Amino acid sequence: MICVADELRGNGKSIIEHFKQDGIKKIVLLSGDRDEVVKDVAKKLGIDEAYGGVLPDAKLKKIQELQKQGYTVAMIGDGVNDAPALKAADVGIAMGAMGMEPAIEASDITLMSNDLEKVISVYELSRRVIRTIKQNIILGLGFTHGLGMILALLHVLNPIQAAFFHAVPDLLILFNSGRLLRK
Repeated sequence: MICVADELRGNGKSIIEHFKQDGIKKIVLLSGDRDEVVKDVAKKLGIDEAYGGVLPDAKLKKIQELQKQGYTVAMIGDGVNDAPALKAADVGIAMGAMGMEPAIEASDITLMSNDLEKVISVYELSRRVIRTIKQNIILGLGFTHGLGMILALLHVLNPIQAAFFHAVPDLLILFNSGRLLRK
């Protein structure tokens, strides 16, 4: 008997650990490869659930099942067979999508390389974007409707000053959003 197995990528386990430490509740591996191989890989990587021999329709159904259970699902796929599941996921990420137009069309995010570290970068960026959006809402509403209304009611600002004051939160939001470009 001859056994051949693919080598695991060196950073796979650390990537899974990163997501678990960051609060991702469930990580599931869906693959068209043999079930025994998939379960072995999942065990080595510390993945919660693994299913092998999964066809495109079954991947789609598993994504929908997880969504019905209340999970927000991110699907990472690297092939044409992943397109239906990528489309159905809350966030679809196509990896190494050179020449795979169906996967690119179905995904929300396309990473041109197969480097899984890029998924962490995208995840971290998305968290920074959400945090910045929340900050901008607080800046805009707090400054204009909070401080601006108080100053107007106290007659501290005349109409021309109020017009200039109204532009201040826009500048604050612009500068705050610009911080996203620095990293």
